[in-house]
Amino acid sequence: MEITGCPSLSLGVVHEGEIIMQYSRGVADTSTGRPVNHDTVYMIGSLTKAFIAASCGILVDEGKLSWTEPLSTYIPFTQNKDPVIGERMSLSDALSHSSGFPQLDIAWYGSFGETLMFPQHLLQVTANMPVHDDAFRKEFHYSNWPYALAGRVIEAVGGEDAVDGWGGFVKKRIFDPLWMIRSTCSRSDIQRGNLAEPHMVLGNEHQNKTGPWRLPAPQVSDRSICGAAMAIWSNIVDMLIWSRAVLERLEEEKAGKTSAILLNPLKHISQITSHKFPVTDDTINENTYGFGWARHMIPSTQLGWLSTNGPQKDDIIGRESPPRLTLYHGGQVTGYLNSIYLFPETKSAVVVLTNAQSAGDCSDLVAQMLVQSLFDMKPEVDFEMRAKKASVSSLSLHDKMREDWHRNRKPRTGQPELRDFKGSYCNHDICGLIQVHTNRETHQLEMRRNGNDTQRRHLQHYHNDTFSFFSEDANQILLGCMVDYSSYEQFLLVFIRNEEGTVIGFDWVMQEGFKPLRYIRQRTAPVSGPPCITLIPC
Repeated sequence: MEITGCPSLSLGVVHEGEIIMQYSRGVADTSTGRPVNHDTVYMIGSLTKAFIAASCGILVDEGKLSWTEPLSTYIPFTQNKDPVIGERMSLSDALSHSSGFPQLDIAWYGSFGETLMFPQHLLQVTANMPVHDDAFRKEFHYSNWPYALAGRVIEAVGGEDAVDGWGGFVKKRIFDPLWMIRSTCSRSDIQRGNLAEPHMVLGNEHQNKTGPWRLPAPQVSDRSICGAAMAIWSNIVDMLIWSRAVLERLEEEKAGKTSAILLNPLKHISQITSHKFPVTDDTINENTYGFGWARHMIPSTQLGWLSTNGPQKDDIIGRESPPRLTLYHGGQVTGYLNSIYLFPETKSAVVVLTNAQSAGDCSDLVAQMLVQSLFDMKPEVDFEMRAKKASVSSLSLHDKMREDWHRNRKPRTGQPELRDFKGSYCNHDICGLIQVHTNRETHQLEMRRNGNDTQRRHLQHYHNDTFSFFSEDANQILLGCMVDYSSYEQFLLVFIRNEEGTVIGFDWVMQEGFKPLRYIRQRTAPVSGPPCITLIPC
């Protein structure tokens, strides 16, 4: 915690089906100094995906769903950029990240953890969103959008249990039977106020960490457009109940037994946790994805790939120990990093919850350290040294973007007339609106996204007809919760002119390594001041 700057963690370990360790340390809120305990609730981010998969398993067991039927059997899903996806994409494709959908979280998740579109836009956005070329059932692309669609399917077929949406289904069919009494799908439902607030660890000009600093609470819940991918809140007590339930059901299904634990509602866990699609081909041991769970055979160079630390090519745990299968997932949402590792062979689990985008993912470092100790893996990795490396790497990410930004800037191209760019630009495929106007105080260009005043960014001339909202100050980006910006190109708007020289739109790389999205200029009067549009132009 000291090395990464993480304000708190809450962890638990299960071995041979029994809880052998629970530990909570630190503060839930640095502004008050309120300490955490085992009851403290954290936002678990993408650990939510396993609950969505489990909900689908319950409905499959009841004959209301099929893993292989097209989603269009249950909801009016289409995909106009690749009609084959619309015709054939199944729950299996959605939950295994083999559908071809991109991540594109920037489209719906804005600065300061604010959502930029509404749940009712989901089917329109996923119908028109660009997808990876020729990737359906051929390539692994991690994405939250298919899980949002799975949530919509649960709502469509879940009957009375889903009257309150997918979140209500999870509560009635998983949380309540397992007595996960502190778990919820919305921050507003958390009682007694014992929750961990989100934080960010910053760096200074010498790459020394500062903070952690409080962040705004993410506006993500079961009522958000992609909430089904990340919205659950839980504590370490409930997450250990969940881990034991998964392991117990998996053992029973493998042995062909009926449940000895009547309160365990989980079904088809062996199917959910079996390998479906390779995460990478650059591997010898298994590194695959099931439904809401990744599978790794330790030793693995891919362990922790869903952590901000990334996969480890060095310092690999268990390199000289017997191979051991783990079911793994990381969970990141602004201000929270979490890790879970299950070991079916020994009915073991390691869960770590934290409340910061820290300088290195403290949750995964601690989780892997506990795994190494639990199984006495050799050679022993020095996790203090590994944490220091992760911290330096995390604090240097902005430096690399800044270097790339300067290196690729063309010098002395001259700034065009700013009035050429003022106006409203839309991408109807992703319900995106960007208004470009002149700031009345600075007389420089400024952009505003989806009519939201908190989503304003100063536009600096970069070169030619390209403008940038990149900040030389890393802390402005971090405190703005812009955690999905990993490349300098994501901060560039490349404006386009027609043959007459009139600006007609711009291209924006909204995901590193993915094709840019085109925003088209609308035929409206130039915007001379702060615009007043408040609705997304879908």
